[in-house]
Amino acid sequence: MQLILFNIGLISLLSQVILLRELSVAFYGVELIYLFSLGVWLFFTAAGAMISRYRVATAGAMTFAFLCLAILLPLDVLFIRGSRLLFAGVPGAYLPFYQQLLLPVLALFPIGLLTGFLFPLAATIFIHEKPDKEREGNDKIQTSQRTLALAYGIESLGALAGGILSTLFLKFDIPVLAATLLGSIFIALIPLIFLRKTKRSRPLKNTPFCHSGLDPESSDDLKILDSGLRRNDDRETELEFFKGLRTLWLATIIAVCCLIVLNWTSWLDRKTIGWNHPHLVESQDTAYGRITVTGLSGQAAVFENDVLSFETEGTEGETFAHLTALQHPHPRKVLLLGGGTEGLVEALRQHPVEKIDVVELNSRMVRMVSRHMPPQRQSTLNTPPVRLIFADPRDFLRHSDAYDLILVAMPDPASGQANRFYTREFFQTCAARLRPGGVMGLRLRSAENIWPPPLMYRMTSIYGALKSVFPHVLFLPGATNIVTASPTPLAEDAAPLIERWQFRQISARLVRPPFINYLFSNDRFQEIRKILQTTVIFANSDIRPVCYRYTLQIWLSKFFPRASFHDVTLLLPAVLFSLAVMAGAFFLARSHPLIKRVFLAGMAGFCGMILQNVLLLHYQVKDGALYQDIGLLIACFMAGMALGAIVLPRCLSLPDRRWGGGLLGGFFALTILIYFVLIRDGGTGLLLMACLLAFSGFFVGALFAYATLTDTTDRHSLISPLYAADLIGGGSGALLGGLLLIPAAGLDIPVQIVSVLILLSFLIV
Repeated sequence: MQLILFNIGLISLLSQVILLRELSVAFYGVELIYLFSLGVWLFFTAAGAMISRYRVATAGAMTFAFLCLAILLPLDVLFIRGSRLLFAGVPGAYLPFYQQLLLPVLALFPIGLLTGFLFPLAATIFIHEKPDKEREGNDKIQTSQRTLALAYGIESLGALAGGILSTLFLKFDIPVLAATLLGSIFIALIPLIFLRKTKRSRPLKNTPFCHSGLDPESSDDLKILDSGLRRNDDRETELEFFKGLRTLWLATIIAVCCLIVLNWTSWLDRKTIGWNHPHLVESQDTAYGRITVTGLSGQAAVFENDVLSFETEGTEGETFAHLTALQHPHPRKVLLLGGGTEGLVEALRQHPVEKIDVVELNSRMVRMVSRHMPPQRQSTLNTPPVRLIFADPRDFLRHSDAYDLILVAMPDPASGQANRFYTREFFQTCAARLRPGGVMGLRLRSAENIWPPPLMYRMTSIYGALKSVFPHVLFLPGATNIVTASPTPLAEDAAPLIERWQFRQISARLVRPPFINYLFSNDRFQEIRKILQTTVIFANSDIRPVCYRYTLQIWLSKFFPRASFHDVTLLLPAVLFSLAVMAGAFFLARSHPLIKRVFLAGMAGFCGMILQNVLLLHYQVKDGALYQDIGLLIACFMAGMALGAIVLPRCLSLPDRRWGGGLLGGFFALTILIYFVLIRDGGTGLLLMACLLAFSGFFVGALFAYATLTDTTDRHSLISPLYAADLIGGGSGALLGGLLLIPAAGLDIPVQIVSVLILLSFLIV
């Protein structure tokens, strides 16, 4: 049964990664839906755990759940891919708000419910089963050592393996659909391989002899009960044999069908992705998202997570490149961060440059898209003076040479991944790599005429971050704002740029003298300057990513226009009030042992999820390798949980109060350490982040184990409530932390709130 618990953790995390990746594509890469889906997943898992409380733990029930999982997982992926067609969505537009909330609920309901249903059943059998005689010598875990904490630890080890496996899928570029089918094959085989010798767990209170008037405490009556049970077992043996045959055939059919479909993965991938892209040319799953190329009448369009990135006939790339390069009198050395396939390199080579370094994050995307670019653009990208480098742009800047021009062609700051290229710390790094008189340029998509409040605040926060580093900042208006910054004065009228344009003999489709003159002379140029200089807002920074907050408002305002006029920071007093209410609840729970344990398990899950989100986002901001390392980092968190849940029960010899206080004290000290890591400057490093996540997971697992072991008289009755409390706490942390605390308050304040919660938890230990 240890292997069953291990596999439940493995398939749970693997299924979660698969479905959340599909949902992120279905919702155009909006991280807010991703965080919402993670919370929904944990709540449904908790619901499944509570349902299993009313079901007798049997191998048959688990077999049925495993086979349902094997069938539903690939169907769920197809449902998500076809959701826009099923809901009759407008191509390229968001679904209505209620449908956006409904889709993750429908998609995650069956899988989350089944994975939550499985753990309490397996844990019950694990705790109460006795090894067969032929296995007693090989079973290293004695019956007295079989605890809920140990079952929780074994499941966490399985989740660790699932995190590593999902990382390997990304590393070896295995498509999501292929990974789904491989997972279904494995799930279908679990009952055949690991459940064949599992006996039915049948407590006496669930047998028909409990209602016969016999006394189970009487030795004579107990003999009658035992003989009746043996006769009943004999009658059930034949039935179990035929049930086993049916299970064997059903599991084999499911596995064989998935294996056959696996050979047609490329065809099926193309058909299902083509539901949303009628003119599909090529699509690939990469470590940074799904890249899709469509083509029609010689024009190719590139989508990243179904969001249009660029198209080969557009002028946005050349506009950005020319307007930035014309601000420098003699641009010799140029650094381009992203945008290598958009046509920026072609435009830059028309200026007197001697060296162009192009730094791209996603090597697989560049190689795939390059095959569909015009021949001239392909040759331009691969011939001197152009040098193509695959690295994290922010990390590359720390060790690069100095440049005359630095162009930041990264996506808009609409996510934690992109926001890291629009913070004060990033601009400081850019300024340190500029030669005397150097210019840095970036672009920001916006509304061309009127900026609603959230967009105005987001623009101002980036302007404030730039002004804290560069004395001179210039915004050129348009549907896409071209922003330039420099330590030296910039040209604030069209004449110098037109003169340089004529001298360099620029050939462009849009950037011509009349267009340049229009940008500097229209009324929006002065209006934007006035807005930026008079609006007071916090500057965007690594530790306070305020852009993320306003992205939340911009997204909500698409469905509820009034959301544009409300500041999410006003919700912070509600959070403080909730902490006060929670303090009162903790105080009242001291007198009720079961509620006290439930509160402790829920608090551990809540705090652990918030710390995990903060640490992952901080690693992404500082080191930028989150998407390729996320499986490994989550695996470190799960390894810590497993270690805490397994090790603590074996060491529990001191008085309970001392252990509880010690664990909470250690958890509090860890939050202080995390806070100082957040406020320090410089990179975090994979090793440090892995250690912090592992220690966070350790205290979550140890507190869960402490809640299960102290003053426990009926271990069976604690399984579902405590496991559900842990999941509900984690789900609440994902929703509250990801959708409110981090966007509204940054990374440091959520850690402070977690510290307060840990101190309040001393009331219940």
